[in-house]
Amino acid sequence: MKHAPAAPPPATAPRGRCAAWFHALRPLHWVKNLLVFVPAVAAHRFDRTTLDAAMAMFAAMGLAASAIYVVNDIADREADRRHARKRRRPFASGELKPAAGWAVAAALLALAATIAITLLPAAATIALGGYVILAMSYSFAIKRRVGLDGAVLAVLYAVRILAGGAATGIEVSSWLLALSLALFASLALAKRHAEAREAAPGSADRLPGRGYRPRDLGWLRVAGSVCGAAASAGLVFYAASLSGARYYARPGWLYVLAPIVLVWVLRVWTRAAGGRMHDDPLVDAMTDLPGLALVATGVLVFVAAF
Repeated sequence: MKHAPAAPPPATAPRGRCAAWFHALRPLHWVKNLLVFVPAVAAHRFDRTTLDAAMAMFAAMGLAASAIYVVNDIADREADRRHARKRRRPFASGELKPAAGWAVAAALLALAATIAITLLPAAATIALGGYVILAMSYSFAIKRRVGLDGAVLAVLYAVRILAGGAATGIEVSSWLLALSLALFASLALAKRHAEAREAAPGSADRLPGRGYRPRDLGWLRVAGSVCGAAASAGLVFYAASLSGARYYARPGWLYVLAPIVLVWVLRVWTRAAGGRMHDDPLVDAMTDLPGLALVATGVLVFVAAF
């Protein structure tokens, strides 16, 4: 005998329709797509044509990302209903209907494709398409694969940088790509660590919609710390390389940036290990004042290297 699906839990605070869609589309998360400007900044290309292309890529990537968030939340709504915080997401709580979500996601993807096809080079359109395909694959299958999900999350961040390079016609150096992948892998593993800590201590159950168990905390912490240290080391090698000297008047400042990155990553992992890290890295980064101070210092050091 089949059991009827569990009724969606009520949201703790009723939202209007606009507020529910704002939550579902996550426009604040578009800040992640600022990575498309990294190639222009690294190459010191600030002309109008370059910045216009990067801005068009930013808009297309943002629209696509919002569509993917909607699709992910629709696919995850049953697992989200068993999560203390995620059960308040609009599709899990029943505030928004899946049919409406599919329609909005399709419209956003069509608009993103239109921007890319009409305003950007073919390589940028291909990069955007690759990002959407990989992100959809992650939402429906890969995120349940232990280890592989963290690697794919890191690649999704790196693809944003590659898309920025494709849009502006700037080649992304192997150094930049390598240290970016290492840094993003560390942050992706920190996200999984924060989620795994939410399960009951000693529980052998997997997290709802994920493949991790509390017993994975140890290797997640080790692997994430190693990736963070590799990102810091990558900055040192980049500063010592000919490419670093070519693009920066004072590349020695990049040596100073390396320990700042390392301290910031160690802070992320200290917070994750202590259970003080929010399972959404963006929320955590924006509310951690000492961490924001480290980021601001790093930006100033990077500017000093120009």
